Amino acid sequence: MKLLYLNKINTNKRWGAENFLNEALNEISVDTICLDYEQHKYQLGSFIKNIDSSFDGVLVQRGVGYNFPVSVLRNIARPKILLFTELVKRNINQHYLLKEDLFDHIFVRSQNCYDFLIEQKWVTSEKLSVMLSAAMNISLSENSTPKNIDVLFVGAITERRKRILDQLNKQTKVTIRSVFGKDFYKTIQRSKIILNLHGSEYLDTETRVFETLACKGFVVTEKLARESPFIHGTHLVEIDKIDGLTEIIKFYLNHPNIRSKITQQGFEFVQSQHAYHHRAVVIEAKFNQIISQYALSKPIVNNRGLLLTKYEENGLQLKDYGYGQVIKHYLFLKKLFKKIVRKNTAL
Repeated sequence: MKLLYLNKINTNKRWGAENFLNEALNEISVDTICLDYEQHKYQLGSFIKNIDSSFDGVLVQRGVGYNFPVSVLRNIARPKILLFTELVKRNINQHYLLKEDLFDHIFVRSQNCYDFLIEQKWVTSEKLSVMLSAAMNISLSENSTPKNIDVLFVGAITERRKRILDQLNKQTKVTIRSVFGKDFYKTIQRSKIILNLHGSEYLDTETRVFETLACKGFVVTEKLARESPFIHGTHLVEIDKIDGLTEIIKFYLNHPNIRSKITQQGFEFVQSQHAYHHRAVVIEAKFNQIISQYALSKPIVNNRGLLLTKYEENGLQLKDYGYGQVIKHYLFLKKLFKKIVRKNTAL
């Protein structure tokens, strides 16, 4: 099987989930033609039109980024699957992809996302599934890393997170880092406790939880969303109320043996059931199911349609670069000039 994989693999080079999923797909003999829609914004239709290789389906991995025209997908006559990796409610500007009946199947990251799409009647239940985040395969150091960070938080500092961390820092020192790739792995392994805090009031099961467990990190997290596969006290520690976080931290800092046991169980769990390999297998199976019912004899792309898409993307580029008002005034003046000419000619 060969897939056209639309993602941000170069934009998010090395640390983005696309890189891990693409590697996992290739490992199960799914060939991919990766096309970074952010890197090639305003030219996506042209790039697809010029692909000189056939493919069996289209996988679109989406969260945020360039809002390419839906005509790009409409002019590809192959099965299409959307992997929506962010919370649907929080990313309103991406809803245009979900409303248009473009995909043969959609994977969303949470049960709340699933329920929202069903409630909006944008997707039927037969075309919708929950696909959790995943853990990457990494080579952990055999040597024991000194744990010289007591409490760590890794991630973007939203207003909500800042409020919680400021309050927590009055009683417990929290080290805050923004790190990726190898720096992320090393920082996790240096830490005794890694906090997971939601960026907003929406419950979630963040990708960072899977990543931290894969690095043998001990996770203390706010209550996770209902689709979470993790068990409190077995794979990580989950708290119901932020108010009790300081006492929880003190307890586990003083009980390294308990931390060690939970850490190992969390690591083994994500590696055995929630690695990118497991997600790739599900995606391949879904494509096989759809392809078996699909008429693949049609030409892969509608070249004329993609040519028109090029002009649509040119229009988006003008709009995004602020030329929209200039063009509007130009057309108005052009129309006014023609009126004046006609009037003077009549006189």
